[in-house]
Amino acid sequence: MSIQMQLWSIEADRPVRLPSAKLDLEARLERWICQDLSLVGEDLLLLGSQVATAYGQAIDILALDRQGNLVILELKRGRTPRDVVAQVLDYASWVHGLSATEIESLAAANRQRPLEDLYREVFHADLPDSLNEEQRLVIVATELDPQSERIVQFLSAQYGVNINVVFFDYYRYGDRELVGRSWLIAPDEVERNTRASHSSRQRQTLSFDELAGIASDRGVGELYRALHDGLSRLSDQVGTTQSNVTYRWRLPSGGRAALISVHPKASGPQPGLIADIRVEDLARHLGLTPEDLRAALSEKLPAKKIPGLYLYAEGYAFRSLEEVERFLARLGGVSRESA
Repeated sequence: MSIQMQLWSIEADRPVRLPSAKLDLEARLERWICQDLSLVGEDLLLLGSQVATAYGQAIDILALDRQGNLVILELKRGRTPRDVVAQVLDYASWVHGLSATEIESLAAANRQRPLEDLYREVFHADLPDSLNEEQRLVIVATELDPQSERIVQFLSAQYGVNINVVFFDYYRYGDRELVGRSWLIAPDEVERNTRASHSSRQRQTLSFDELAGIASDRGVGELYRALHDGLSRLSDQVGTTQSNVTYRWRLPSGGRAALISVHPKASGPQPGLIADIRVEDLARHLGLTPEDLRAALSEKLPAKKIPGLYLYAEGYAFRSLEEVERFLARLGGVSRESA
């Protein structure tokens, strides 16, 4: 449960509580935050508002902090609370792939000035050598339902996602307007959760060979290597975590997006080699319809959590080399057609 903001006026040495006023506050909040980013708790460098992503949607506010990390601020804007949580996570998946050069280009396009100059003006220091090592997600709202609050708290506490909700309350006092701010989670608690998770990930990240060994132990080593060999040639970047291999594609509008991840720890003879595939996004990137891409895929898994695998976009099980080769042929054919 978030901490509720309340204000009192001291009149004749007695506290008089100010009632919260009704106002379409979110229609004005974006402008106020762009004018003074300290409204969300600290000095930040504004990179732009309504920043277009690769998929035609726009991030309400994108900023840079002193450490060179990107900060996504997304206003609830009357959307259902769960929609706004999903939206900010989707934006993070795009922002995660932005390189330093792409961030500099984004700043130049939106602010009409070099990023180095903007950073020095705000922070009175030189731009860090490394940018975007981490991302921070902030949902801006006047209220949020209890279920969505629990989702945000769960992501922070259990998985170290740097996510929080900042609440704004509006008051009128005579002819003056007042705005109060509160947080769903204390910012220093979010920071501790993120640091603990980051340290754990650094300790547990496995190499490709280690993950290949796990796949072999689980009886899907041949499938795993065949799929990896094909996706390594077709994608633009390959990375590993403590549980999977991710394959990223460079997007026309900048950045890279992780569109496929393969999960050897969750795989086995049954249900097969598990791959998490963002079918809608991958099809759009390749110039296919989702139906075309799904026709080249193997069995789709039920949309639920399975042992060893966190929530996925769309899970598929490959059970034979023929299924792997059919999928790779479809991707490879599109790549050759686009070349």
